Amino acid sequence: MGQVLHENARTTEAIRREIRDSKKSIGKAAKRFNVNPKTILKWRKREDTKDLPMEPKKIKSTVLSETEEEAIVAFRQLTPYRYQYVLNPLLSQENFFYFLSLVVSYPLQSYLLLLQHLIININTF
Repeated sequence: MGQVLHENARTTEAIRREIRDSKKSIGKAAKRFNVNPKTILKWRKREDTKDLPMEPKKIKSTVLSETEEEAIVAFRQLTPYRYQYVLNPLLSQENFFYFLSLVVSYPLQSYLLLLQHLIININTF
């Protein structure tokens, strides 16, 4: 089975090992392997010749702050069913309206955030 490379990869693991072990200057190695000198530097610094993952380690919301995300998740955990906030003594009216304003202001982001945390019941959202 062949090596799987991402679409922009210009080097294979074998070439990366050659780059890493090469004693040539950065410029000469770049010409020999037909890559940018920065690529030579990158592979010489690394111990491993495998590509690093390109996706983000944690999906970040572009709209909600970390505090707002935590508030929405906490709100949903306190009120897993529709209208339960009326019965929940842990949630003051002021807190409820703050949480609700976040959810209403950013419905898609709230939905995706709750989906990411797997605490959403689509029928009760």
